[in-house]
Amino acid sequence: RLDAWTRGNGVALLAVPVFGCAYVAAGVLRWPARVAAAFAQGVALGMALALLLGATWQSRPLAAAPLTLAFERDALCDYARANVTQGISVEYRLCADAPDLLRVTARVVSPLDREIVARFGEEGSRASTLELFDGVRMRRRRVGWFTPLPGRFRAAPYLAALGPLAVHLRQPTGVAWVAPGTMELMVHRSLSANDFRGLRIPLVDRTPVLATHIVDLRPQPISTTALLRANHRVNAPALVFVLPRSAAGAAKYAGVVESAPPLRLVGIRTRSVSGAVLVEARLIADEPVDLPVARLLRSVRAEAHEIRGDWSLCDSSAANRTVVSAD
Repeated sequence: RLDAWTRGNGVALLAVPVFGCAYVAAGVLRWPARVAAAFAQGVALGMALALLLGATWQSRPLAAAPLTLAFERDALCDYARANVTQGISVEYRLCADAPDLLRVTARVVSPLDREIVARFGEEGSRASTLELFDGVRMRRRRVGWFTPLPGRFRAAPYLAALGPLAVHLRQPTGVAWVAPGTMELMVHRSLSANDFRGLRIPLVDRTPVLATHIVDLRPQPISTTALLRANHRVNAPALVFVLPRSAAGAAKYAGVVESAPPLRLVGIRTRSVSGAVLVEARLIADEPVDLPVARLLRSVRAEAHEIRGDWSLCDSSAANRTVVSAD
């Protein structure tokens, strides 16, 4: 769901009745001034901890559940759309080519003095250890109840996992553990004052934002290799590079319009004036690959080609390595 953070200035007004109660208690119960002051300080400290530790003080849903969803079935993908508030909508998409990945896209125009966050949770989970993938390795960040809320946010470039919940990210963002089995991801900020959570300089931004998060629906736990393999498909689809040497060459290779199957990298480039083509495929950790050369070259006639495999990321033995060539 989408939540909105507010500055929480109203909480500070609770200090007035707190000190009033302390003053009355000192007069009626004849508390010594030192005891009354200690009581007021203790209650004020508890309020401050509640403001920092309790996400419910500031994070509130943008719309009351349940939302009205509009469903649309297609040959390849199923869609469900909902308008949360004016200028903010959410779309859920589940496609046949990735039935275990639920794509959640939020279109957001943030009002002033609001920070929009996306909250994901797993019912029944008590997990409190965030697992973040930074493009190189998985890093674990354990967060406790007594960690102030500003200190719970961590940078998540590609992937954020919390126990059985795994969310693939299409853009770097901040993620925080806010409750057992629940995490929040930053979507948009438009604030005119210090939010006491890292933003000291006002940021007034009314630019529409398109934020996409992809929830992994596979039964957890799954291996880290399988999780990163799915993340690679989300964040680094196969690329096709064409480097023509002339305008005629550009027309010749105009048929290369599709990406390859899930490969780490596909590079197509001219190596000589004759226009020979090199296809380089680096596999993802034991992922089976079917490389139809016709898809890559389309109408281009491949007189000679070379396919090289980089097996450094694979755990399989040499007996399981198979390269199928095509004309």
